[in-house]
Amino acid sequence: MEGLVVREGREEDLEEVLRLWVQMVDWHAALDPRLRMRTDAEGLESMRTLLGSADSRLFVAEVAGVEGLVGYLMAHIRPISPISFPPTCGHVSDICVDEWVRRQGAGQALFLAARQWFRERGQTMVRLSVATANPASQAFWRAMEASEQMLVMTIDL
Repeated sequence: MEGLVVREGREEDLEEVLRLWVQMVDWHAALDPRLRMRTDAEGLESMRTLLGSADSRLFVAEVAGVEGLVGYLMAHIRPISPISFPPTCGHVSDICVDEWVRRQGAGQALFLAARQWFRERGQTMVRLSVATANPASQAFWRAMEASEQMLVMTIDL
């Protein structure tokens, strides 16, 4: 996509990130009601916490001449288990690209920035979750060379 820039997120980006996050949450809740999330002020506060963490990064995408962000990705370094090898991994908790720019390279550019950040911090693996009801996201992550390792199962009580 011409004019696309990916950079680390800043405090002033959080309102736009929250707008995209609500878009992502609503999309997933429509696919599977069990994927509902809170979309109140606590979401914004948790994103603010992310900006101050050495083990997390917020990456945002913008397009020259377009107001607002067109996407974001939240990246973290997380422990797997003290007995696993490696004991930590990169983790992508969220990614959203605005509907009007999907399939134009913004998601890939966001992931490549996160992948570079993970590598710079010595990570050798990235983990993420993809909703089984979201084949478009599954296809995106497979195109990024992701493969299935574990199946997360739920039991409604």
